[in-house]
Amino acid sequence: MVAMAYVAIMDDPSNPIRKVKRIIRALSASSAKTVTVTIRKDGKDFTFKTEAGQFRSDCVSYYSDWNIVAADRREFERVFGRGAHYRPEDILRIEYARSVLYESEVSENE
Repeated sequence: MVAMAYVAIMDDPSNPIRKVKRIIRALSASSAKTVTVTIRKDGKDFTFKTEAGQFRSDCVSYYSDWNIVAADRREFERVFGRGAHYRPEDILRIEYARSVLYESEVSENE
């Protein structure tokens, strides 16, 4: 049953566990310290710079806005509210030096 459940998770591109695993794998292969992230949250696309280290391990359920660079964090708070965070399902793309490290297979709102 465990093997069947694992296969079901890995076959579902919208599953958050699969997304986290792909993000960890992509960022672990990179030496980036800061990356550019594009998210879609509450129907709004938003791009910002953040620390790459947080993407090299499991986020548990969400990523904190604390790791977003200060100027972008202020805009993030203005758009999504104070204390907001983003989840793996919200991430559309992670880029470093004009190279795409991670791109979502499907978007939650499509």
